[in-house]
Amino acid sequence: LGQYESALLVSEMGRARALRDLMKSRSSVESDFSTEISQLFVENFKQDMVDRLCTQLTSLANQLSASILINSVVEEPKLTSQTRQRRWLFVWVIPVGKGGVIHFERKLISCEEIQLILEEDYHSITSRDIGLRKEKKTADAKTGVGDDVQSTLPPSSSADVSPTLSSNAVHPISSTTSSPTATQPFRWYGILIAPIIHHVRGLGAIGATPRLLIIPHNFLFSVPFAALRDPDGNFLVKEFVISYAPSLSILDLLARKSSSMKSEQRSIPFIVGNPVMPLTDIVQLPGAEEEATTVHSILGGELCLNEHATKQKVVSSAAHSPVIHLATHALLGDSVAEHLEVVKANKEGSNGDYAVRGAVVLAKTSSTCSGILTSREVQELDLSDCEMITLSCCRTACGKVTGDGILGLSRALYVAGAMCLVTTLWPIEDKPTVQLMRVFYTHYSSSRDAASSMRNAMLSLISSGYSLEHWAAFCISGVSPGMLQR
Repeated sequence: LGQYESALLVSEMGRARALRDLMKSRSSVESDFSTEISQLFVENFKQDMVDRLCTQLTSLANQLSASILINSVVEEPKLTSQTRQRRWLFVWVIPVGKGGVIHFERKLISCEEIQLILEEDYHSITSRDIGLRKEKKTADAKTGVGDDVQSTLPPSSSADVSPTLSSNAVHPISSTTSSPTATQPFRWYGILIAPIIHHVRGLGAIGATPRLLIIPHNFLFSVPFAALRDPDGNFLVKEFVISYAPSLSILDLLARKSSSMKSEQRSIPFIVGNPVMPLTDIVQLPGAEEEATTVHSILGGELCLNEHATKQKVVSSAAHSPVIHLATHALLGDSVAEHLEVVKANKEGSNGDYAVRGAVVLAKTSSTCSGILTSREVQELDLSDCEMITLSCCRTACGKVTGDGILGLSRALYVAGAMCLVTTLWPIEDKPTVQLMRVFYTHYSSSRDAASSMRNAMLSLISSGYSLEHWAAFCISGVSPGMLQR
């Protein structure tokens, strides 16, 4: 009892372990932390080793100028079949600049509280979702989704997935179409942030916005932390620069890799928008084309639109680009048919399937090319020179939640070598996304700080009167070069 640091390290040992090992196998950068943590059991948790690892973690927080928030959802064993199972939310806080202090808080969470989180629905009903055209059906002017498909493919049903309360099955967040009210995020804040806010408020560099780097677990992968509101109604993103990571070991590996990059970009950005869809049933995205053109006007680089945005072009150019921006459709499966199957499976619950699925829709290279770049193909790319990739598509942060993290496109990109990801939790809408990306890349072009740039972009949309479903879907995961103290 009271060995909170050892408990944190035990939690870390099983977190995203397979992903960590895959990333290490393809990286030339060594991580002492991930190597030493694997020896803890062998060394029987010697205190000097625990102390040394915790010192490394506080150094990592200082290097990132961010307080690190690590979540773990723990279920107590049921003593009898009639016993009500209890769940605890364990939270460790590594505050920046506090010289080796690690705080621990725990909260007993009820099934009702978990359900409140799982049932929230933040997406816009006028979103850039994949639209499947059918004859004799009219498509919505903004979504491009026909009435028949809207009933088959609810806006949130295929992506915001979390373990159910009673099994290891995966279910979506409720597919209601109501927009969030101003009071909904209060209860999340009380559960997830209020218990630890006194440990992190006001920390960091003098005059700089405090940073909060969050390592989620279980159903918390689907929480848009930036949108949580305090009792005064202020969004968390107003007080903190917010980013995410799959685990402490992966965060350490990414920080080491990012710090080894040259101070100047080595090549030109690669930007894709509105490819000619490989199937006539999938609607085009003129808004994504406007977005890509906007990004290109800020970053320069190579711009590929329409028929030029082919699968082969993306595969060949990605390996040489420090910044990649893809504005197109994304799938939860490896094909449109499988996408719809995953939607159905997520809705009904599925067990035992741990395949990494997901795909980006691009133009065909030839008549024999599918135009679908799958997660398995993404994993085989060499993105070791990529400091940031933006998947400006719907639900690219989503996938099946497992003990090894999210199984989806984000995982595949990490395995391929990308250091920082911009992904989405739900379907996004064209107009606000164009504005968000304009502000985001304007700041990123000079700072190379993805997390701070995204905060500026979110605040821009808030000040423009956009509601949270238009901006809070975006997540910064990993480490871009400007996020490090050099």
